[in-house]
Amino acid sequence: MFRKKRIFVWGAALIVAVGWILYVQLQPKGYATPTYATDAFFGAVMRRDAGAAVQASDDLCGMMAEQRIKEFQEGLRHETLLQYTILSNTEIKPDWNEVWVEIELDDGRKGKYPYIVKREMGGWRLQFERFSMDRNGNITGKAGCVMGEPSFADKLVRKVRSLIP
Repeated sequence: MFRKKRIFVWGAALIVAVGWILYVQLQPKGYATPTYATDAFFGAVMRRDAGAAVQASDDLCGMMAEQRIKEFQEGLRHETLLQYTILSNTEIKPDWNEVWVEIELDDGRKGKYPYIVKREMGGWRLQFERFSMDRNGNITGKAGCVMGEPSFADKLVRKVRSLIP
């Protein structure tokens, strides 16, 4: 009886430890401030480093990192970010800031875009969104998400994250 109880307690402790390790590993790495997160993202885009841009941001459409890197690489083939300026950084609530960024592309287009920068366990991360624009670079709306069915692994990760406060 005592032996079964000990095995049960050790088993439960092992499950909790493995769960905590997985939880920590699933958390994306973040930055110390919303400004650092924004600079990390746009600096990576200026350097044409798709991998670093993906690491500095979360995708609101839930696209996996490999897909996002391909999407960024495709976009970077057609457009080059010459410069960006952080216009404002406003706290919406304690873990959410709205950051307005003005960008200038190599074809002369300029635009001002609002981004949400969110603080999670790993720090601050830019929440990447796709915008619809007119020919002058003015925002006409959000482009929305176009993607296929998420994989089993994607669904599992989302489910695990949703259970964690």
